[in-house]
Amino acid sequence: MEKNAIIAPSASVFMIFALSAPSPPPGNFPVGVTLWLCMWYSIGTAHRIFRKFVEFQETVTSVSSQPVMSKSPNRHNRLWMTAEPISEELCQAIEDGEMNTGETIKLRDLASVLVSKFEWSKQEASKLWCFRGTNCLVESCQGVQYLQEIKEHVIAAFNWMVSESVLAGEPMHGVRINLVDAMLHADAIHRGGGQIIPSARKCISLAMLSAKPALLEPVFLAEIVTDREAASKIHPLIMRLRGYVTDEQPKEGSPLLTVKAHIPVLESFGFSASLRGATGGRAFPQLLFSHWQPVSGDPTNPASNSGQLVKKTRERRRMVPLASTIEDLSS
Repeated sequence: MEKNAIIAPSASVFMIFALSAPSPPPGNFPVGVTLWLCMWYSIGTAHRIFRKFVEFQETVTSVSSQPVMSKSPNRHNRLWMTAEPISEELCQAIEDGEMNTGETIKLRDLASVLVSKFEWSKQEASKLWCFRGTNCLVESCQGVQYLQEIKEHVIAAFNWMVSESVLAGEPMHGVRINLVDAMLHADAIHRGGGQIIPSARKCISLAMLSAKPALLEPVFLAEIVTDREAASKIHPLIMRLRGYVTDEQPKEGSPLLTVKAHIPVLESFGFSASLRGATGGRAFPQLLFSHWQPVSGDPTNPASNSGQLVKKTRERRRMVPLASTIEDLSS
């Protein structure tokens, strides 16, 4: 019997439900009780209990050193692309709702905003093909025939990659993809969606891998109300969770303090229980989403922190190892 097995008794039989997730911490004790009750009242039904996980995002940190090329499955079409990060100011304006990039806005209006507020050139803004969230696709080709006929297929591949990017199938964030050149077959039957979409997806993947990809993790802003004596016990706990304290202000007219800290969401499970244990129940936290931050290390290196997260995420999604994916893309 596994260490974390749960035994659900009935009138005549005992059913053993082996859990793949580790034992819940003391702070999550009600969750364990709820699971046990669900199993008790549904004896004879198969149960699958998944490990807790956090959704990441994928981005790039530099400009591609040179354009990457991919061929269509029939070898009659070729695409060249580069990738680069979008400015933090533009990403922040989109996330704060100050700039609308939805499908309802016209690209002409969007281009004028990019030129006036975010220092895009008129030429590149006029060749904007689409904006999805904080990601965009720009056509930068010179004198390529039949380009408008494949535009819909390239955009479809781009939208696919925005929702499932190359590292771990996580959403893309703050990436600009440039279509810099293309060589297309003269016969329309040889450059349909079945040929262009796989080629464009492969080209976008290669472009991101050539622009120093990074994994982004969500970060909580923890606002903790406590007294002065217990505040000194909070700092070591925050640091142990890969977090850091950003502010500490006394509350007027009371002996209490408000401590603000940033904590990665991945490390926040059981934080309330750990905080109560460290301070003797004299600290009361509130967690709010704050921002995204890069995970340290090269995500293509399995030995790094980000590489470990990429590996676990791909295993959870039942994807092949990233090294195999890169090898297939390079072939």
